[in-house]
Amino acid sequence: AHGARLLRRNPGFAAVVLATLALSIAATVTVFSIVDAWLFRPLNFPEPDRLVIAFGATLDRPSEPAVWMPYRAYLGWKEQSRSFSSISAAFFNSVTVTTTTDARSALGLEVSPEFFETLGVPPLLGRTLQPSDVSGPRVVVLSHGFWLRQFGGSPSVVGTTVTLSDVPYEVIGVMPREFDLRILDRPEGLEFWTPFRAGDSRYAAGTMSPVAIIGRL
Repeated sequence: AHGARLLRRNPGFAAVVLATLALSIAATVTVFSIVDAWLFRPLNFPEPDRLVIAFGATLDRPSEPAVWMPYRAYLGWKEQSRSFSSISAAFFNSVTVTTTTDARSALGLEVSPEFFETLGVPPLLGRTLQPSDVSGPRVVVLSHGFWLRQFGGSPSVVGTTVTLSDVPYEVIGVMPREFDLRILDRPEGLEFWTPFRAGDSRYAAGTMSPVAIIGRL
């Protein structure tokens, strides 16, 4: 009661207190979602105990999810680290999937070429990403669910085209059903993976664009 009276008498102070509580709660929820996704539930990857996800925090941006790091950190760690066999980066990519009959939204990831190598999971069909895909024709790896919904589980899907936000992508692979990547544990799931593109200003050397950094010891 005494605290409530103090807050009522000083609205400015009350606003600071409420803002601090909001930031603290948001940070706690974010960290818990990551810990729950990566530690409390088993991961379907080879030797999951050797996987590492980077966390960072800054005093000037306390409300940002701690899992997001600047892209330049990924480049620096990739160049200088001697403790990891592979380091990869990823960020969410929301698109519209269009067909001849309808359109719907889908959530995927833009990733570095080492992404699937780092996680150690081979595709069910086709192949995963290679360094040459960064500057070559646009390609996409599909989730098992996307493959079933969009292509009816056709075994000949590799080499066909899917349109993401009005841009055609060649399907090069399909991941197995149990491939489950829980970055921030997004409830809607991830449906596809495309490579970072050469020439994309968001992912040039020295940029601060946010990415999740995943490494394998």
